[in-house]
Amino acid sequence: MFMASSSHGHNMIRIGIVEDNEIVREGLVEVIKTHSDFVLSATFCSVADVRAFSNWNAIDILLTDIGLPDGSGLDVLKLVGECSPSTRLMVLTVFEDPHMIRSAILAGAEGYVLKTASAAMIIRAMHDVLTGGFATSPIVGRAMADELRRLSGYNMLATRLTPRELQILERMAEGARYREIADEMFISLETVRTHVRNIYDKLHVRSKRGVVALFKRSLW
Repeated sequence: MFMASSSHGHNMIRIGIVEDNEIVREGLVEVIKTHSDFVLSATFCSVADVRAFSNWNAIDILLTDIGLPDGSGLDVLKLVGECSPSTRLMVLTVFEDPHMIRSAILAGAEGYVLKTASAAMIIRAMHDVLTGGFATSPIVGRAMADELRRLSGYNMLATRLTPRELQILERMAEGARYREIADEMFISLETVRTHVRNIYDKLHVRSKRGVVALFKRSLW
């Protein structure tokens, strides 16, 4: 892991890179160096590197690969999304698979760009993500449009539920028991039950089967 010094001005956009391939990483570093509004804050080679890092307020946008030596960029997205909600997240990968795109969006990615993209396209994508748009390579566009249509149902749920309720609903849909959910989230069983009652009320359903069916239908 590399951490840059923080002597630059605050109006600079501070970038973090998660990439285990040294050649790709150095290429990205060069792209960032050529643009005066960007500065490199940190580079990471693994999920473990990201997990060990704590200075997230020094990173405005994090670019992450999907395939990492000790896990997945999806793990990175979830980790950073939980510990630093203000850090914007962009995937830079070789995977064009729609399922991977969907997984990345659900894990919190705000951009999904292929490594074959030009330097100019990567820079533009970072600007798009920072201004609240969703950035993607043209080749990903069609698969993305299909996935986003499917996700509109998910977004309906997301607007009604709090992030924690949505998290609990996802785990229920995966078959987790309330006790498992409580242990995973470091909350009491009673708190899980309260969240579940709130989910039922908000979605107007009466049973676990009903709520899981609604959730799965929203994804597909």
